[in-house]
Amino acid sequence: LHPGSTQVPQHSLEKTLQLANSHKTTTTHTFRDTKVNDGSRRQQEPQKVSALAREDKKLPQDIIAENGRVGLLFSSKALVQLVVNPLVGPLTAHVGYSFPLVVGTHNLILSALLFAYAESYTLMFLARSLQGVASSCIAIAGMGIIAECYSEDEERGRIQGL
Repeated sequence: LHPGSTQVPQHSLEKTLQLANSHKTTTTHTFRDTKVNDGSRRQQEPQKVSALAREDKKLPQDIIAENGRVGLLFSSKALVQLVVNPLVGPLTAHVGYSFPLVVGTHNLILSALLFAYAESYTLMFLARSLQGVASSCIAIAGMGIIAECYSEDEERGRIQGL
């Protein structure tokens, strides 16, 4: 239907909504528009259909086990960055800012490709950890460039805020 249109489409309309009750079971309500004798359409009562099969009762335990692995995957970037940051600082002071920026950018590209083609948790974990190394290189070198270019505190704070 278009806004403002009073025409009812000729085909039967079906709207499906999935609702979760307090017991974590899923119920699907199906609403159908049907023609009545006077040519108008009326909505029938919803039909309840249970979507949770008996063999899926172990699902909550599976989800709980996966949550730990996913959490470790997400946190690995921050943990690696925390460990690598103190190593990149002196390296940046020794070799300059451009080398860590180039290495960090290449690592980000490599980790994105690794994520795209990873077929195991181990490869995804490796890609996420590689992102931590790349993030460390880029962040430390970037802040060093800003500190070198903008020596006044107010100006440096304004630029870093961008």
